[in-house]
Amino acid sequence: MTNIESSVLPIQSDGRIVGARLCHFGNGSAGLLSAHKDWITNHFAPKLRQHPYGWIDLLGHASPTGNAENNLALSKYRIDSVEFYLKAACPGVNVNVKKPYGTSDAASFGIKSDSGGYWRAVEIYWFGVNEPVLIPVYKLDTVEWLKRVYNLIPSVDAWRVAAANVLDMALAKTASSKPNEEQTRAMGLVDRIFGLTQYPGQTAAQTKTDIATIKGVFEQIKLLIQAITNGGQYLHESTDPAHATDTAYTFPGHWAKRDPNDGIWYVKSKIETASDEFVIDATMHEFAHFCGPTGANAIDHARVGGKPAYGALALGLSKPDAMRNASSYAWLAYLSRMPSSKWLTAT
Repeated sequence: MTNIESSVLPIQSDGRIVGARLCHFGNGSAGLLSAHKDWITNHFAPKLRQHPYGWIDLLGHASPTGNAENNLALSKYRIDSVEFYLKAACPGVNVNVKKPYGTSDAASFGIKSDSGGYWRAVEIYWFGVNEPVLIPVYKLDTVEWLKRVYNLIPSVDAWRVAAANVLDMALAKTASSKPNEEQTRAMGLVDRIFGLTQYPGQTAAQTKTDIATIKGVFEQIKLLIQAITNGGQYLHESTDPAHATDTAYTFPGHWAKRDPNDGIWYVKSKIETASDEFVIDATMHEFAHFCGPTGANAIDHARVGGKPAYGALALGLSKPDAMRNASSYAWLAYLSRMPSSKWLTAT
C-alpha cells in the first residue's frame, strides 16, 4: 500500500468509484500536489458543477511517524487545503463531513511506523454525483530538487512581466513624437538585444510588427505559467543520457500541443546546485523555445562562429537571428527587471 505509484487513487464500493484519495502530500505539509490540483480542476470540479445538489465528505490522514497530536492537526490542515482549493474551483460545493483522523487509518492496518505517501492523504467522497468521475493515473509528484524549479515559477513570471512592460513602453515610443525617458530607454533595451531599428531597411511599421511578435512569445509564456500554476506538470527531470551535458531542454513550439508530458526537462547535475537566478534564467530560455512558433520561425539557437549564441554572444546578433534565439528572450527578461538606468549597460 505504501508503494502506490499514483498521487490520486480511486475509492471503490460495490464495483463503482465513490471517492478519491489524494495522497503523497509532502512530509509535514498540507500543500496540494500539482496532481491533486489537476484532478480537481480538470476532472472533479466540472462534475460537481453539473450536480449543484450533490455534496462531499473530506477525511484527513497522516503517516504514523512523529507526534500523534501534531499528526492529527496536520490531517486537519490537509482537509482545509483541499476544501479551499475545491471551493475555488467550484464555489457552490457543499461540504458535509470534515473529519481529521491523524494516524488512525494506518493504525487500522496495524501500521505503527511508516512514512509512505499513501498515508499522507485526504479522502474525498461524493454523493449525488451520478456521472462517473475520471481518475487518471498520476505518476508521483516531482522529486525534491525539481520542486525548487516549480517554486521559482512566480519569479520567472516576475521577469516575464518586466519584459512585457518594457515591450509596451518600447511600442509606445514608436507611436509618440515626444517619447519620455523611460520609453526611450525601453526601446534602447529592445534594440540592444534584438537590433530592430539598426537592421538595414527597417521601417517604423516593421519595428512595431517585430515588437508585437516578441510580445506574442511572452504572452504564450504567460499562458504556460498559468497552466503550471494551476497544476500542469510541464517541468520534468531528464533521464536521457543524450542530454547529460545540457542544463535543460525542450522542443521548440510544442506548447501548442498543451500536453504536460511534452514540456521542459531539467538536468539534475546542472540545476540542483545552481543559484536561483541561474535557474530562473534557464527556465525563461527554455520557455522561449517551448512557447515560440513552429516551423521556419521557431525559436532555437542562433550561432556565432559555430557556437550557440549563449551569454554575451546573443547581444551581437542581427535582428533575424535574435528573433529566433532563445537566449535573446531570456536576456530581455533578465535585464528588464533591473532599474532602467542599467538597461543599456548591465550584463
